[in-house]
Amino acid sequence: MEHKGDSLTHEIIRKLNTSFVTPIDREDILALASSLDDVIDLIDGAATRIMLYKVTEATAYAKELGFLILKCVQELHKGIAHLPMPKGRDRVYEHCVEVNSLENEADRVCRDAIAWLFENEKDPIAILKWKEIYETLETATDRCEDAANVLESVALKNA
Repeated sequence: MEHKGDSLTHEIIRKLNTSFVTPIDREDILALASSLDDVIDLIDGAATRIMLYKVTEATAYAKELGFLILKCVQELHKGIAHLPMPKGRDRVYEHCVEVNSLENEADRVCRDAIAWLFENEKDPIAILKWKEIYETLETATDRCEDAANVLESVALKNA
């Protein structure tokens, strides 16, 4: 999926360079595509770490962070879907606010997960592995919030 995301980003750039008229500013389209690509890259990064570290079972914290990423991406999708509709742009804002709320929840989950690791896990290698996985998952939600900020900016500029 990460390679497909990269291909789509390159296709967007190619089309931007060959289109005379775009529905919104070229810079905004590029910023949105780039921010969404960053989300995909971090999801791929977390999955790669899980494979490299030979993790066989996800923790409850990892599952919760994964679920929060999913919810963020779903909210971004809903917000983007409203963007082309003149009256729908007002709805973009509420989806962006929800992404922000989900990202705050991911911050809390990540802090709790790392605190649990240092209090309960005795294997230092396991601590290093899981800390990095948790932080990568949480960073994916940070990039979702960045994408929501770009989306909100685009909606406001084109209201």
